[in-house]
Amino acid sequence: MLENNNTPHVIRGIQNFEVKPGQTLNVLTWARPSWRLHLGHYVWALKNWKIMQDNPNIKCNFLIADYQVLWDHLWETDKMRNAVVDMVIDWMAVGLDPKKSNFVVQSYVPEFAELFNYLTMFVPYTTALNNPTLKDEMKKLESKETNNVISLGFINYPVSQVADIMLPMSHIVPVWDDQIPHIELARKVIKKVNTMYDTKFPLPKALISEVSRLVWIDGNDKMSKSLGNTIYLTSSYEDIKKQVNKMYTDPNKISITDKGSIEKHVPFMYLD
Repeated sequence: MLENNNTPHVIRGIQNFEVKPGQTLNVLTWARPSWRLHLGHYVWALKNWKIMQDNPNIKCNFLIADYQVLWDHLWETDKMRNAVVDMVIDWMAVGLDPKKSNFVVQSYVPEFAELFNYLTMFVPYTTALNNPTLKDEMKKLESKETNNVISLGFINYPVSQVADIMLPMSHIVPVWDDQIPHIELARKVIKKVNTMYDTKFPLPKALISEVSRLVWIDGNDKMSKSLGNTIYLTSSYEDIKKQVNKMYTDPNKISITDKGSIEKHVPFMYLD
């Protein structure tokens, strides 16, 4: 594998990810079944998952992380089964194949919860709270005008992800940039476990997509159901046409003779 000299545990771009002849690598990646998948999921995740799945030297484990939905959808558990089924449909629609890869529902494998319980003994409370991604997520919850309470489950979800990574003996974990701290935590915990108990869990490396995020059709960095600013993989032709026509372009270019700017021009970003 080609590596970044400054951060050898981070591989940036699937073009820099290689498997040596005769080598077999375990890949674990996850998605929360909280809504239908959209173009952003395809660009920064599913496209790469498909490439890895089609490599005979890579064993892919695609985890449907339904436990991780509970900390912000605890009151919507009745919708979770349908959300899991919808996610599998979306995965298969882009070419992921359960005959080639493992589709794993987190709550169906009790060993995930058991290992997570053990791992909580290895992570100091201050270490969990110092995770920069967790801090950002906590600020978002605290800023919402609701009665959201930050639960122990929420604080511990990065540790839960360590269990997800360890159980299938993962070598590679495709993630987004903001989840690199989770991989760093996983490496620290796994080193500690291996040292104390003489185990052989691999130290995982993060695989970062070339396109870390896809801006939404209104130019915002974040998708919102209420704003209707995304294109779902299940969108009809008419829905796609409607969303494309709503894309943010250049408010200063009123006529064809006006000087234009492609900065934050969503159609150009999507074309790229």
